[in-house]
Amino acid sequence: MVPGVIPSGCSPPILTKFANAPPAAYDSKTGCLTAHNELGLHHNALLQAALGKLRAKHRNVKIIYADFFGPIMDMV
Repeated sequence: MVPGVIPSGCSPPILTKFANAPPAAYDSKTGCLTAHNELGLHHNALLQAALGKLRAKHRNVKIIYADFFGPIMDMV
């Protein structure tokens, strides 16, 4: 099992560190920092693509992607 990254733009340490970000940097629905979450989404997309290549190369192994980003955003 390979975990994806969480939406770091919603985490209290990141929100505190970048507390002086302009209002446009935040998602109006969630209050999360948009750029940080977009980076996480991009990372997870690249990770899933790499896992697809590994699955093709190692067909006898079950490689599972664990999505943490989606469920956490559902809670936010």
